[in-house]
Amino acid sequence: MSEGVQAFDLGTAGFWGVVLLAVLLLAALTDATWKRRAFAVVNLLALGLLVGPLGVLAALVAVTVGWAVGRALATRGFGPVFVVACLALAAVFGVHKWPWPPPALAPVRAAFGAIALSYVVLRIADMWHAVASRQAPAPDWLDTVAYVVPFHMLSAGPIRAYTAWVKEPVTTEPLTLHGTLDGVDRIVTGLFKKFVLAWLVDLYLFHDMASPWPWRFVEIQAFYVWVWLDFSAYSDIAVGMGRLLGVPAPENFDRPFLSRNIIEFWTRWHISLGDWVLRNLFQPMQLALVRGRFRKQPVAAASISYFVAFGLVGVWHGLLPGQLLWGVYVAVGMVAVNLYRAWLTKRLGRKGLKTYQANPWIRAVAVVLTFEFVAFSMVVQFYPQTLWGW
Repeated sequence: MSEGVQAFDLGTAGFWGVVLLAVLLLAALTDATWKRRAFAVVNLLALGLLVGPLGVLAALVAVTVGWAVGRALATRGFGPVFVVACLALAAVFGVHKWPWPPPALAPVRAAFGAIALSYVVLRIADMWHAVASRQAPAPDWLDTVAYVVPFHMLSAGPIRAYTAWVKEPVTTEPLTLHGTLDGVDRIVTGLFKKFVLAWLVDLYLFHDMASPWPWRFVEIQAFYVWVWLDFSAYSDIAVGMGRLLGVPAPENFDRPFLSRNIIEFWTRWHISLGDWVLRNLFQPMQLALVRGRFRKQPVAAASISYFVAFGLVGVWHGLLPGQLLWGVYVAVGMVAVNLYRAWLTKRLGRKGLKTYQANPWIRAVAVVLTFEFVAFSMVVQFYPQTLWGW
């Protein structure tokens, strides 16, 4: 990490001191306009204290560019400005994710990493799409700060939809004892997951995919559980802090281990990312295909949309071979589920399909198969080199 830039660290007193200060500053505000503005200022102060001046500069540049383009899109809609802006955003993202950067870019990449640019890019793109499609008004600069770089959702999401932010950016009810306890309970749950449960799984069950078979299979299961514990812990903490701050953070996980297929899995795992993909990639692409040459082939249109959308999600995760392969792996799984569901519907009819899906034994088998599919996807993404040694 370059000098002057540091990452968020949930294990430091400084981080929680900033959270406490932010809660004390925002809790007493009951006017929505002033609370939005105060939250924007708090974000900049928090970034200054937590990630340093280069991180703040990166955030200010991202916010200002996002705001300026958003204002232009409010009058121009979809067109050349939107295309050029998206290409420029993709180029910046590429600089952030490129696996073999020149040393000269080290300070820039460190600043991008400090503000979690991957999530900043998704928020900016969501704002641009909502404004260009006339689903939301032109952004205000301070509101853009509050939406694009919310410090309590910065390090690992969740990603709040811009339309939801516009409708209810903050809550203005005074913080009650019950609300305080609820928020603290959610934060403690997240901390327990990350620093106790995830630590124990890592210590006793996971050995960096170095175990021989059949223990490697146990390790694969443990790694999936560890990823869930660690990732959902950040989301729990963000939701809890949001309740204390009066700035809601969306729920990001809903019992993903119970998913019966990979499509359902993405409605339960990293929900805010799945929703982002649905509204910004999958649905627009599927609609364009159905209105075009795939008018009479909705299953084919959906399959192509799944493949392209989740191939791009793989790129969003990173440009290393394992991350790109992961995107293809997940996309193939989603296309297979889509085709299988279409085949079952044709064979059994809609009524027969409901009976089939209601069968508890079939559901149990589907849940187990989905669990294993996702567990092995984690290996594909994070440990692709181990695939060649099996």
